[in-house]
Amino acid sequence: MYSDTQLGAAHLVAAALGRALGIRVVIANVPTACTDGNTIYLPPLPVTVSTQLIAMLWGFIHHEAGHCRHSDFSVLQDLASEQDALLLNLARVFEDIRMERAHIALYPGAHRILCELVEVLVKIGFFKPPDPDHSPASLAVGLILKSLRSSLLGQTALSEQAQLHRELVEQALGRGSVIRLLAICQEVCDARSSEDALNLAYRVREYLEEEQKKADEPPAPSPEASKTSLDSASGGSQQSDPNGSDDADASGQVGNADDADDSLSSPPADDPEQSDSSQPPNSSNDPASDPTDGQDRSSNPRPDGSPADGSASGADDQGDPAPHASSASNDPSGSDVSEFLQSVLSGIDLSKETQDLGEALAELINQEVDQVDDTERMVLPGTVPVGSAQRDAEAVHSALQVSAKLSIQLKRQLESERRLPSIPRSSGRRVSRRHLHRVAFKDYRVFERRVVQTAVNTSVVCLLDSSGSMAWDSGAGRPPIEIARAALLATMMALGSIKNLKACAGAFPARGDSERVLLLADFGEAAPNVSSRFALNAAGGTPMAEAILWGCQQLESRPDDERKIIFVATDGQPDRPQLTAQVIHSAERSGIEVYGLGIQTAAGRDLFRSFAEVHDLSRLCEAFLEVFQGVLTRQRA
Repeated sequence: MYSDTQLGAAHLVAAALGRALGIRVVIANVPTACTDGNTIYLPPLPVTVSTQLIAMLWGFIHHEAGHCRHSDFSVLQDLASEQDALLLNLARVFEDIRMERAHIALYPGAHRILCELVEVLVKIGFFKPPDPDHSPASLAVGLILKSLRSSLLGQTALSEQAQLHRELVEQALGRGSVIRLLAICQEVCDARSSEDALNLAYRVREYLEEEQKKADEPPAPSPEASKTSLDSASGGSQQSDPNGSDDADASGQVGNADDADDSLSSPPADDPEQSDSSQPPNSSNDPASDPTDGQDRSSNPRPDGSPADGSASGADDQGDPAPHASSASNDPSGSDVSEFLQSVLSGIDLSKETQDLGEALAELINQEVDQVDDTERMVLPGTVPVGSAQRDAEAVHSALQVSAKLSIQLKRQLESERRLPSIPRSSGRRVSRRHLHRVAFKDYRVFERRVVQTAVNTSVVCLLDSSGSMAWDSGAGRPPIEIARAALLATMMALGSIKNLKACAGAFPARGDSERVLLLADFGEAAPNVSSRFALNAAGGTPMAEAILWGCQQLESRPDDERKIIFVATDGQPDRPQLTAQVIHSAERSGIEVYGLGIQTAAGRDLFRSFAEVHDLSRLCEAFLEVFQGVLTRQRA
């Protein structure tokens, strides 16, 4: 499935998104998506991008932009050398949570993009539901990761998995330990730096180590058990009564628990009085099964004042262990807890979902891009600056001879302000002589009011094909490249004379490099002042798709201009016609008009919606300006 609004726009949107976030995004021939702390690098992207890849790209850019702005990369780099897998993963989790919270605070729109990213990662199975067979380290770190992302970042796609993680870890550690663990992890909200995130990771590990030590220690007797033991000892001395009385002492405690066990489990056959005991074997007063050693539950209220009945479960309403009940039957044994925590602390078999999210996204992006044929992938072309430019007086003089007349015509038709007929009004500063006669009819609307309407602002990018074929002399006495560069200079001078119209010129390929465009004149530069740059040579192929994409990038940096035009002059078929057609289609759908001029060829007619041809090279300059006159005076479709 492909996004109807993102076809072919990933290159431009990625660069624009980086600029909005204050980070440079470069799409180049790199083996994998990555960042160096200042620049985000993406591999060559396909022109047609799936919605799944779009979500990964935008999420990766936001995630890495947050790291570039808020993270100290040296902290995690130093930590990686310690070979502590658990500590490294915990630090990464806390740093990602801390960083994304800070990034969302600066760019609230990032919240939706990161949530969509997590939804895609859940859908493709990167974030998987936990399984009892997963390693304890994966269960514990996954619990922390998914609980914090769902609760603190609002990435609710992980809520269900976080709950499953919690249930499994509670079975291994007990509910109380999990509550305390997550309470410590919530302190990531107070972290202000990467160092704070690392310190929190150390604290979580220390807590797990303390819990393991507690699990290894023999259980200490509870206060009730100690009191029972003392009462049993005193009760044993009172049972020397020859009548064998089992009456409770004044404090309500039963006698020796071991004697009671023996009497209930194997009463003498010849003692009817013992066999006819008033307490059944399964009574709640059985000291072996009741931690209160025979106390009357109905007469002992709970700490909150509510009476305790015989059906008490040993846990309060919130599920925490009650003070007068044993949870030994529900909590895991000490040896099981110790074994589980030992495996967690070792960090063995941690799953991929707990690794750094940026690294995981880079790998997933590469997998998506590798599925696309190389002919459908392209980089975002770079710009080759020519360097210092000088005024070429001879070239400027020749260009003026051609462009002066058409320049005046263009200025008249594209004046940025055009005055409409004056409308008389009853007040003002200037009297309209044409309407003075109205006074005789008591109509005092004799003052002028001129309405000024601002024309549409326009930006133009002119692209000249400087491939090797432009150097072949076709009988005109001069190579086409010489005539074309003179015509382009004349055109730029004519466009520069029009108010509210800014033009930029480039040649492709840049000195034979298909991934670069040679910048001849940038927006705001007067063409006569940089005329020496137009003395370029022809070499290389015809990477028209990359050149048009470069032109779109230049126009995208001017969001205030209402009309945007790309003009391509070429003498042959592009290197990749299908890809060029896709880029042109994408540019037009984003509001950019693309026009073509064939120099002694009609090869590009099927690519452009508006295409003109010129076969007489001596009229190339006039053809340039005539085409532009028709384009600029044409109403935008």
